[in-house]
Amino acid sequence: MSIMHIQRFTTHSHRKLKSRSAIATGLLALGLTLLAFQTQAGDTLSDAKMRFQQEMAACNRGETNQDRPTCQKEARAAYQEAKTGKLNDDPATFQANAERRCIPLEPDDRALCLKRVRGNGPAAK
Repeated sequence: MSIMHIQRFTTHSHRKLKSRSAIATGLLALGLTLLAFQTQAGDTLSDAKMRFQQEMAACNRGETNQDRPTCQKEARAAYQEAKTGKLNDDPATFQANAERRCIPLEPDDRALCLKRVRGNGPAAK
């Protein structure tokens, strides 16, 4: 074998090795990323399950402002939304939703409702 032939063979082998190394590194990075997402999703799901269990316990003890069947139905619906990633616990979203519930009321009642949901009005009796 000539030196030129050996150099080509060595260069070709080196390129293959670098290529395989890059592929292995990429696969490792992808695997770690997927593992991180799976762990995060698992944590979120276990948090949702724990919250569901707490809400159901509160329903069963009568510690909510709803009757037991309604409370349990709401807890199940929230858990299902959390499992599919659709539950939004953002305080701004919660506040906007609370204020939207006041819209259909008569003007005087609407004003009192808005005060209550904003924490400025009398509590409902």
